[in-house]
Amino acid sequence: MTAFLILTASVLSLVVGIYFGYRTRRRPEFYWTYLIIGLVFTVPLAIGGYTWYDEFFAGGYLLANLPGKMRIKNKASHILFIIFLCYMILQAFRGIVFFSEVGFGDAIKKVRWVAFFTLVFFLFLKITSEKVEAYYDRNLPYKVTIAGLVFNVIYLMFGAVSLYVSGSTGFTQNAMISDVYRLDTSPLLAIFGSTAYTASVLFVIVPAALISIKNDTLRSAKFAWLVLALALATQVLFLSRSGMLAITIFLVLFFFQNWRSRRVLHGLVVFSILVFSAVVIQDFFNEIPFAVIFEDLKNTLHLGDASRFNVDLQDIDRKIWNYSAVLALSDNPLNMLFGHGLRTSGYVVAPYVYELFLEARGFASYNDDVATPAFAALAVDTGVVGLLLILALWGTCLTQIYSKVRKLNLFMLFGPTVFILHLFVINIFDVMFLYLALMPSGLYQALAEKRSSIPVEAVQERRESY
Repeated sequence: MTAFLILTASVLSLVVGIYFGYRTRRRPEFYWTYLIIGLVFTVPLAIGGYTWYDEFFAGGYLLANLPGKMRIKNKASHILFIIFLCYMILQAFRGIVFFSEVGFGDAIKKVRWVAFFTLVFFLFLKITSEKVEAYYDRNLPYKVTIAGLVFNVIYLMFGAVSLYVSGSTGFTQNAMISDVYRLDTSPLLAIFGSTAYTASVLFVIVPAALISIKNDTLRSAKFAWLVLALALATQVLFLSRSGMLAITIFLVLFFFQNWRSRRVLHGLVVFSILVFSAVVIQDFFNEIPFAVIFEDLKNTLHLGDASRFNVDLQDIDRKIWNYSAVLALSDNPLNMLFGHGLRTSGYVVAPYVYELFLEARGFASYNDDVATPAFAALAVDTGVVGLLLILALWGTCLTQIYSKVRKLNLFMLFGPTVFILHLFVINIFDVMFLYLALMPSGLYQALAEKRSSIPVEAVQERRESY
């Protein structure tokens, strides 16, 4: 059953990608629209434990709409991104060599990462081509907001089924991803990944909704407020700290600049009522009091005393995983600079993780392959050079948003920043949104900057020459 679901979801993602990619061949102004919306629904999927469905969608999307003349622009930001991709492909080959000593099957699986970054490379060429970069869908933020509503409704529906199975909102996440809860039920309960992984799509949905509130009609603004309320309520009910914190920071930055707007104040009242209702439901119908959840959020930001509840509230697991990367890199100057190759981190940090857990908790079990957050994986896999390239891309992205958007919105600067911060929380190494967010002329610029009207004659001329 599970194998059938994996195959079906993979093929369906590819076919849907081909269909929408083909539609943009004569409508290049919708290139970003179909790409973002498709990824909103495929990034969070983790059917059978695999998270490659956004890759299948993006691959089909690109396959049906291949770049014409592949031309790399002579800009520092473009050259930097190409250097990053080339470096990652090189590291992918190093990873294949590493795993060839572990087993032939393991080495073959790592070919995925060569294909992954090659796919990102061609997406970048298409996104920065003249046929896409010159024309944009002015209603892109509102359409992404609609997709956000549909996604959150589906997410809540599967959460409700999981709640029925597990009997607790506190274990909704486990019911969605754990073999223990779906042993006698259905693998359909595992359609989504963990809440922190799934929260990465909110880093796109939330800023799109905020742009719609600020720039679109009053009716669209009211709808966007509803989507934001539903998104935050969902994160509260599913106990996702990263989702709650990200949405809250987006809103604080938005309100800081727009608190005088009447539509912002009116929408905030309705938003607060809906979110308060979710908090009440959480507090009355869940065995985990909301006071504990609030304290957990404070401890995540290092603003509280975790010892009042549980030492695990200090995220000791994530601290150890990330710190183990520092220890692993310090052993060898060459590995410190260039790492060990893609996806080798789990094996490299295993001894350090064991020793650190043993010291922190007094007990530990040894695993040959350890799951780590993206920061630890990136550090060990690609070394200091890889980390510096990621930071350079982040800085370049912020600079472009700051210089090109006519009126700077602080919450837009938080967009690429929250992806960087999320690297310390969970492994989003394979989330396509991460690379679209950091590339030049990336998704945040498509959402915020390029919203000018397109003359009908110009569009028709562009379609005829496409």
